Amino acid sequence: MKLILTFFCLLSIINLGAVNTPTSVVDAFDQSSSTINVALSDLNELNDIVITNNFDFETLSNVHPDLVIDNKLNASPSELFESHPDSPLGISGFWWGLCCNIVGMFIVYISMDGGNGRKEQVKSALYGCLTFVGIYALVLLITRS
Repeated sequence: MKLILTFFCLLSIINLGAVNTPTSVVDAFDQSSSTINVALSDLNELNDIVITNNFDFETLSNVHPDLVIDNKLNASPSELFESHPDSPLGISGFWWGLCCNIVGMFIVYISMDGGNGRKEQVKSALYGCLTFVGIYALVLLITRS
């Protein structure tokens, strides 16, 4: 069993070395940095306008409402931080169950209002908890062999 596991580990290391050559990593980094620069160009423009004209938020939203709306600066904090609106702290029930197990399921159950959203998130937390148990059992099985 250890021989088979060692073989697959070495095979994966060899494959990683062949796929991630230094030039491909650098090219991927250049592509991602150019994508980030393009995405932040509007924010840089907005920053220059605020600094040169000494605007506060109200003046900026009156003078340049298109930039405020395009950059989602008019969104409420709950819209910005809550990617899963039916879950506590904007974190999916699956991650609560995976990271905190039974306690995570309890947190999801207690913190949400009753209804279909609560039922769905608690079920998702249960799946996360079961996933953790499966991963833990697999790790124990491999380390004990």
